Amino acid sequence: MLEGAGLLGANVDVLSIGWGDSFMADVLEAALLNAQASMIITRFAVSFPPPMLYSQHHGGEHSYVHNLTVEQSKATVGGASLSYLVQLLSKQGYLLFKMSDFRAIWVHEGLTAYFESAHADLTFPVDEWACFLQASPVYTGDGRAKFPLSYTREWLLDSDVYGALQHAWNNISGISSGSPFTLDLVRETRDVGFGGARRQRAAAGQTARSAQVQLVNNRGSHPAFSCSAFQKGSIFAHNGFHMEPGLIGESLIRNARNVAKRLELKFAKSLPLDSVYDFEVRRKTYFSEHDLQLMAPLILHPALHDLAACALGTEEVRIPILPILRMMPPGATQISWHLDFEDWRSHLSQTARVAYPTLEAVGEVLRFSESLLIVVVPLVQMVSEKSGGLMYVPGSHLRGLDLRQWSPQASKQADGSAGQQSTSFARFEEGELKIARGEHSFNQSAADETALRVGLRPGDVSAHRALVWHRGSQNSVEYTRWHVEIVYQDARAIPEKVTDPTLLPIELLVRSRDRPQDVVSTTSQLVEVVMQQQDHREEVCRDSSDVLCGAA
Repeated sequence: MLEGAGLLGANVDVLSIGWGDSFMADVLEAALLNAQASMIITRFAVSFPPPMLYSQHHGGEHSYVHNLTVEQSKATVGGASLSYLVQLLSKQGYLLFKMSDFRAIWVHEGLTAYFESAHADLTFPVDEWACFLQASPVYTGDGRAKFPLSYTREWLLDSDVYGALQHAWNNISGISSGSPFTLDLVRETRDVGFGGARRQRAAAGQTARSAQVQLVNNRGSHPAFSCSAFQKGSIFAHNGFHMEPGLIGESLIRNARNVAKRLELKFAKSLPLDSVYDFEVRRKTYFSEHDLQLMAPLILHPALHDLAACALGTEEVRIPILPILRMMPPGATQISWHLDFEDWRSHLSQTARVAYPTLEAVGEVLRFSESLLIVVVPLVQMVSEKSGGLMYVPGSHLRGLDLRQWSPQASKQADGSAGQQSTSFARFEEGELKIARGEHSFNQSAADETALRVGLRPGDVSAHRALVWHRGSQNSVEYTRWHVEIVYQDARAIPEKVTDPTLLPIELLVRSRDRPQDVVSTTSQLVEVVMQQQDHREEVCRDSSDVLCGAA
């Protein structure tokens, strides 16, 4: 539209987005990449109160729900919440000025002084919570609610913001027809509840820019966000996965994407377009020192280590295996439901090769799996089923370790009389190892019905436990889906033996308050470790036909 109007790269006085019932925020973000405006007028989803960060994303033609009748209400789950727009636009230099009904006006920060001089009672930033309380919950034309009022009322009255977020997720999922969406809380509000952070911020007279999360660059300091999102009883504890929006800066993503593009050109002739997945990029590819220098700042990002520390409940975090650069070429079909733990067991633990493990061995493997956190950093958009978005089965990790997945013989022995659809699960209950026999095994068809899709954009981060069932959607867009996968481990856990002959044992301590001298914190340190690993693999595989060596 901008190109057709001759406005690409132009400076305009007012940019008005009147289209507010679907993926409006995506359109707005794209427009601001190609034009500069003095003022912006947008709609917002008034049903989602601060501090909820909600936005619907594009999921294909006719994928969004519009004018759906729910509880005699016009339930439009599209658009974006006021808090989401505050965060999105503040990054572009725009501050909330005023609102009318369900429209908001934003002013570029370079003009705020003029507005403050013209209005004696105006001070930026304007409190979006106060603005939200003036919004009408009904359409002014016909008096119908814009969204089921019972939903919004339930969220507002819930004293637990995480409980409210869980209710909201369930409500939206029930009427969104599978459309991808973002749902989270403003970080600073996770500790003070609805409206509290807005009042605190306005009283302190902070600017909207300073109110954005500043990543902590000093190792050993407090995390850049509250660990309450990962505590007992949190959504993460229940679901087993967490999405952190906008955690990684654009420059780090761009550097990693440049490495991915180089690899794509290198392997363009050998990557079949109908390939399900290329699991072997980490083994087939020898990264140059220059590539590693580009990737290192992302892998060593302190915010990722803080997130891992919060999720694992520890102060010390290590990387037990080398990070992986993974891809899904255009045309690839969806990945089947799986546990990441299965990919590593063969070369991380000798006990995984035992047909009839002892109870002690089961406990060791279970403790190992529970000490891990898998972090996915997308380098391209992964927001829909067509672009390879991630899908998780909430709470699937709570069942524990499926012995049939790990040791079919042991499960068969335990459940011989329970039928083919039954298995045994090993899990810790109040610190004690329990073997639950005769439980239903994982049902892939049921998982397709209950799974939640997580839409990720470059800069967002998804983190999940090792025993959470998940899969990647098909990739039917025209570009290759690349992401960086980093495995973090509680450094208090006992390191597992490496039995893959192509790998050297590593223990990259990336976060520690008590042992700062042992922390790998520089690019040169990381590059040295990776180059040693690659040299070892090249030596082992020089005259070997082992499948683990892949095709160098």
